[in-house]
Parts: sequence; C-alpha cells; structure tokens
Amino acid sequence: MERLGVTTDTAKEFGKFLAVGLINTALTLLIIFVLLWLGTPLLIANISGYGAGFVNSFIWNRRWTFRSTGVLWRETVVYSVVWLSCYLLQMGALLLLSRGFGLSDTISTFIAMFFFTGPNYLGNRYFTFKKQKLTAGDL
Repeated sequence: MERLGVTTDTAKEFGKFLAVGLINTALTLLIIFVLLWLGTPLLIANISGYGAGFVNSFIWNRRWTFRSTGVLWRETVVYSVVWLSCYLLQMGALLLLSRGFGLSDTISTFIAMFFFTGPNYLGNRYFTFKKQKLTAGDL
C-alpha cells in the first residue's frame, strides 16, 4: 500500500527510527544527569551522554531499523558524517531560532530537533544503510 509516495514498509521503518531516537534520547539524558549528579563537569557529562547515544543509535539503526548487512567500517564512517552534518544543521537552527528570532531555549530546542531527525533518517536510509536510490517523492 502506498499513500502520498510513502509505502507501508517505509512508514514502519521510519517508526522504528523514531523509536530508536526516543530510547536514544532517554539514554543520553540519563547518562548526562547521572554523571552530573556524581559531580562530573558539564562538558564531560554532555560529551559522554552524546557519545553513548551516538553508539547506541548506530547499533540499533543498523541492526533493527535498516537491517543492514553492509560493510561495517564504511557504514561507521558514513554514519559519522551524516550524524555530524545533521547535528550541525540542528545547531544552526537552534542558534538562529534562539538568538536570531529570540525564541526561548526550550521552544528553539524542540523546533530544531526537526532539522536533525528528518535529514538524519534520509541520510541513513539512502547513504549509510542504503537500500535504494533517493527519489523526488522521498523528499
């Protein structure tokens, strides 16, 4: 079944991607808050939390979301580039929304998440764990 150019399989895959993202966010925040509670400096706690989230996300998206059997080293490198690109895009949106438009940090953070999630899914689907070519209907 296809609706607006999106197949049922693609919708299920995106649902899995979002589920991994929610779990990943919880893990990242848990690590950050526990480390802060233990007295770890903020920067170290933040890097540790995001580092764990990065690894967790790669493993679960590779095995469960995209069921990839590609070359591990290649997918690791491409995943890193996709993730960093999306992170920088999100950070740019965050700074523009909060500093440029004067929105609250909380509102800016939630809006900026969309600048990470959509491009990250497309980048991982079509470049990191590629199964098929990107078409205009996917954008």
